[in-house]
Amino acid sequence: MNNVSSDYNFKYDLYHHIKLFYRVYLRYPTVVELQHFCWEMINEINDNAFTSFDEYESSLTAIAAGHDDLLRCLLSNTDYISFKRATNGLYVLLGGKKWIKIELDVCEMLKNGRYLTYIYDSVGHEIPIDDVFVDSLYSGMKAICQKHLPDSMLVDDDAQLCLLRYERNVRYQVYCPLNYKIEQNDHMSELGCFLDTFLLKRNAQTIQIATVFPQSYFKEN
Repeated sequence: MNNVSSDYNFKYDLYHHIKLFYRVYLRYPTVVELQHFCWEMINEINDNAFTSFDEYESSLTAIAAGHDDLLRCLLSNTDYISFKRATNGLYVLLGGKKWIKIELDVCEMLKNGRYLTYIYDSVGHEIPIDDVFVDSLYSGMKAICQKHLPDSMLVDDDAQLCLLRYERNVRYQVYCPLNYKIEQNDHMSELGCFLDTFLLKRNAQTIQIATVFPQSYFKEN
């Protein structure tokens, strides 16, 4: 491959960034999407001071972001590196030949405690958030939960860890557990009103959250 040092672990770095993308968007990226994803993280760390990766690389004051090597590699090998969607996974092709297959499971990520809280604008683009945002979100959710759920309803046998998205004017979509939907009740209605206001104040459209609800809240699709 072009523009790659001998000690660069391309396989590890590529897998790591595809996994990051998957956590945010719950799907596999195209090569171009992964390039944009890397660039956005690089520029965000630099307070969006640069208009291009070339400008960033030529700067003497740029902050190294840890995503540079992969982006440089992807940009320098556009005719050599490609992705192909597969059943339950993604093939990485080098020179048109299958090299590795990446298979990710969001429910496993959830069980392993991976960070999965994100918000998105009206076109589905991730909006950066900070610890203050996350603390405010989960404090509000906790207060609503305590109002509607006695502690006895969230004992281990009945508690269901879940990953869901809430979109203004669309409501809830469950991504884990698979093939389930959320039953509407007073708790979920009040939570929906809270999330509507929370998103509107931040000019956001959709939020992805990891939380726990009683199993009785879920119904098979």
